[in-house]
Amino acid sequence: MEHIRSLMPKVLNKRGLHKHAQAAHVCWTVQEWFSDNHQDIALYLKVVSFNNGIVSIVSEHSCASQECRDNLAELKIYLKSSMPDIHIEDIRIVRS
Repeated sequence: MEHIRSLMPKVLNKRGLHKHAQAAHVCWTVQEWFSDNHQDIALYLKVVSFNNGIVSIVSEHSCASQECRDNLAELKIYLKSSMPDIHIEDIRIVRS
């Protein structure tokens, strides 16, 4: 019997949903990382998309944007270690 972890990508690929599921997983992981490690700015940041290797984050305050930029290197290291099969090229922060 196959393990669910190996079965899910096959089923998602068959239905054309694998990239969407990966993007949702990356967005959720980034949001959780900010909630766990930087609670003070997590309220002002919203991860909106992951497309073509680029994570897009919307910030409500310029101070939160700056704090986020200061922590991008640490976040990239975390993402590469926790999701080695997903290529994350860049993380972009947009002020709303």
